[in-house]
Amino acid sequence: MQKQWINFITGFQQSNQAFIDKLDNTYPDLTPKQFKICLYIYAGYPSKEIAEQLGTSTRAVENHRHRLRKIFALRKYENITIHLIGL
Repeated sequence: MQKQWINFITGFQQSNQAFIDKLDNTYPDLTPKQFKICLYIYAGYPSKEIAEQLGTSTRAVENHRHRLRKIFALRKYENITIHLIGL
């Protein structure tokens, strides 16, 4: 799982460093797992694929997404992906 993350972040970082910096500066209290999930969401991965990449259950990813929505203070109709893209 760690190798998959390293491969993902290496490629992602090259073209999205500004987003990574903005996410880190805007939400410095995100846990490492929440931070990773945000990057995968931003990259367009659905919960099932995020779970596979992180070696966890889809339900765990959905729980993280729910907590992230609270951290981001999103309303029910607001999309977490659009929020991240708008950072």
